[in-house]
Amino acid sequence: LRMRSDTLNQKFKSDPNLWKEYHTTRKQTFAKYEPDSIPTNKIIKELDKIRTKRQKIVVDMGCGEAHIAHHYQKEKDTRFIFNNYDHQSGGDPIINEVDITSLPLQNNSVEIAIMSLALWGTQENCKQYIKEAHRVLESGGKFYISDSTKKWSPEPLTTENGGSLLRSLLIDNGFTIISEDIGIPFCLFVCNGNLYPFSNNVKLNNKSSSSPNATVEFLLDYLSVRYPNVDFENLIYVGIKRQELY
Repeated sequence: LRMRSDTLNQKFKSDPNLWKEYHTTRKQTFAKYEPDSIPTNKIIKELDKIRTKRQKIVVDMGCGEAHIAHHYQKEKDTRFIFNNYDHQSGGDPIINEVDITSLPLQNNSVEIAIMSLALWGTQENCKQYIKEAHRVLESGGKFYISDSTKKWSPEPLTTENGGSLLRSLLIDNGFTIISEDIGIPFCLFVCNGNLYPFSNNVKLNNKSSSSPNATVEFLLDYLSVRYPNVDFENLIYVGIKRQELY
């Protein structure tokens, strides 16, 4: 859809059945694919790798029927607190009706951002969505984004250029790509956002990086990029607790 995001938002609000019809059609389309290739399932697989003792705040931008949040709700998995946003809620109380070009969230207020087949609207809108994800993510936060490979590749699509347009959009708007899975019909990028340069002069949370707290934050940011599957915050927490025993 190449309709402007705000126009699309009003269209769905004026006729909620359009939103329901779209998701009914999408379910029928997904039934033709292998479950492991479906974007929401791929993102769930990535989130399942996260080991944490404290809850992480997640924003699902263009969440549709909030499949990811409902999955963890059904599993009684409380690792994540979801903020779900879409043009329509379909009457679901866990979905907030919002145009995701402007999220009702503070800067650096979430730890994980998700976009699954949510890059609707114009090219400028897509850029706005990416910028919003970058704005709300905390330093070193993770961004999981999946969309149509064909849509975000030059023609003709090859194994070398698959997803290259989305890759460039992410990098141009401040994200560092940690990993990517370029398949047909969907691609998935896992990114780091708001990662400050590892230097002695950069300001972090209004503190000089020479202060002890800021230095720890810089180290955590740096390590989370180098070793994305390791939860260093929990390792530090366990280390402190063990120290208290002696």
